[in-house]
Amino acid sequence: MKEFENQKHKDKIIDRIQKILNHANGSQYEAEASTAMKMAQSYMKQYGLSLSDVELKEQLEEAILKELSEHNLRKKTDKWEIFLAMAIGDIFDCKIILSKRYKASYIMFIGYQKDIQLCKATFKMMYQSAKSEAYKQFPRNMKLQRKSFLIGLSHRLEDRALEEKLSAKKEATGKYALMVIGKEKQIDNWIDKEMNITTRKRKRNTTTIDQGAYNKGRQHANTLDINNRSKLT
Repeated sequence: MKEFENQKHKDKIIDRIQKILNHANGSQYEAEASTAMKMAQSYMKQYGLSLSDVELKEQLEEAILKELSEHNLRKKTDKWEIFLAMAIGDIFDCKIILSKRYKASYIMFIGYQKDIQLCKATFKMMYQSAKSEAYKQFPRNMKLQRKSFLIGLSHRLEDRALEEKLSAKKEATGKYALMVIGKEKQIDNWIDKEMNITTRKRKRNTTTIDQGAYNKGRQHANTLDINNRSKLT
């Protein structure tokens, strides 16, 4: 089996295979299509590539985008909102960055267009639901308890999202598993190159919260359906 000289060489071979496959699929003549297919299979065999590798590169060539959340463009972003966004980002293969401009902070979603759309829609829905439940359990004169409830809820949702993502990776095989890993790598590389920053998890500070309300928030998070990609597509 032939070895790739570098990533550029690998991409070049995959691009060549893609063109041959496109020619095979677009040909009106059976003999021509068969010859092209055999040529593509020969290349894949020589370099130890599978059809999943070729399809994966094609899908990952979509543009990576960055978009701001829509609900908090004129105020400072609360810490619980960041953790909530990170939890949803873990589910929908997006990275979350906190961007500060003009004394205001913004939640930025980075990823592929379809993933960002799902991420933003879910974030908006979860944000409204969490705020509503917090006010329901703790009235306006219980600001500390309400804040603690929301922090507990967002922390637990982030834990659940990571647990479910790890579980999905273990169960996933073939093309889907490659897609998840490929997306993460591509987005991280894009952030490092285009924004010159390294993504990292925010530190959790629970020293100024009401523990009872915090625990209630975590318990409420266990009742929420966070794995709802199919419902939104």
